[in-house]
Amino acid sequence: MRIAILNSYYAPDEVGGAEKSIRFIAESLVEAGHDVKVLCTGRSEGREELNGVVVDRLPVKNIYHPLDAKKHGRLEKMVWHSLDSFSLAGQRLVENALKDFKPQVLHSNTLAGISVSAWRAARKLRIPIVHTLRDYYLLCPNSAMFRNGKQCVHRCGSCQVLSLPRRIASDMVNTVVGNSHFILNKHLEAGYFRNAMSSVIYNAYQPEREAQPIGDRSQVIFGFLGRLAPTKGIEILLDAVRTLYNQRRDFRLVIAGEAESTEYEARLAAKSAKLPVDFLGRVPPQEFFSKIHWCVLPSTWHEPLARVSFESFAHGIPLLASRTGGTTEVVREGKNGFLYEAEDKDALARLMLQAIEQPVQQYQDLQRACFEDAKNFLPDRVIANYMEVYRSTTNSAGLFGNTRGSGSEIQPASHGPTNTNS
Repeated sequence: MRIAILNSYYAPDEVGGAEKSIRFIAESLVEAGHDVKVLCTGRSEGREELNGVVVDRLPVKNIYHPLDAKKHGRLEKMVWHSLDSFSLAGQRLVENALKDFKPQVLHSNTLAGISVSAWRAARKLRIPIVHTLRDYYLLCPNSAMFRNGKQCVHRCGSCQVLSLPRRIASDMVNTVVGNSHFILNKHLEAGYFRNAMSSVIYNAYQPEREAQPIGDRSQVIFGFLGRLAPTKGIEILLDAVRTLYNQRRDFRLVIAGEAESTEYEARLAAKSAKLPVDFLGRVPPQEFFSKIHWCVLPSTWHEPLARVSFESFAHGIPLLASRTGGTTEVVREGKNGFLYEAEDKDALARLMLQAIEQPVQQYQDLQRACFEDAKNFLPDRVIANYMEVYRSTTNSAGLFGNTRGSGSEIQPASHGPTNTNS
């Protein structure tokens, strides 16, 4: 099958988990014998091959490259987002790339710097469109629905205005895939993808080698893995550690990841002073999970699906996680981890104390459940689900008008445990 994959960035520009997932899909499809081309933004136009995947980098037709956003002021950003709502210049670039490759299906993902005009390019060429939701780009210019240190409950006026062309354009998509039920429902409730079939496919992960959880529990080790940013709730975690440290001394916290700025790094260092906290910097997941007993996921924003959640399961490490976003779908209370209300540092401290006092047998039961739930994210299963979506989409490409209200969900591709107590 000839498949074009469109994403804002591609290796080596891996901003977050989305890019890792895109690279995995592209390389797995090539390995399975499919003809794949990746389209992404670049500093300049060019073509290269990475691990068998042909990558076309398209120049950004805007006032700056999206990776340079931090260098620009508020007014410039407003101009950039306005131009990015629907870029006719971007449409021409994508259209030419699709004409050259002639794919049977376009699989779009994050679209910052390209815009939803890519869908018009595909529609013009009668190429069926599958779109995977991995962030809030279609709903919110900053792609996070997070502002002034708080999660947005409702979209502000500027978000609704800037996103209007995106909502209208979403009617051109044949199949929409959420990497969690949470993010899919968020878009459907906002009136997006009115003509699309829908499905949920979680991201994929498998350790490079068999997980070897540590057995020594004389000192319980908690861990945080991810980008060090305010939205990740690290300061709340440090507050919980301080509270717990006044009661117990038989634990440590290790933090792995890079800070978004030197100022924030210094802020975290000051907040963790005299606490049992170690900063590891950037380390591979395999190395990180071999050091800890519990993984803490304290996000304060609604992450569609935090990659660290299923990475943790694959290594047999239970989660202590905030009740946010897609996390509530994969954390089964008391089975593979525990949930607390986001930003409640005292509740997190109580969970950490409970984790320290967890009987060995109960902890081992949690580990077994983690390994079992990790099967929902195995690469072969994820790729099989995407192939099913591609085939279903191409087979029904001429049937625009199927809506989510008429039984158009692609049931077999939805998988994984769903926690309904969120």
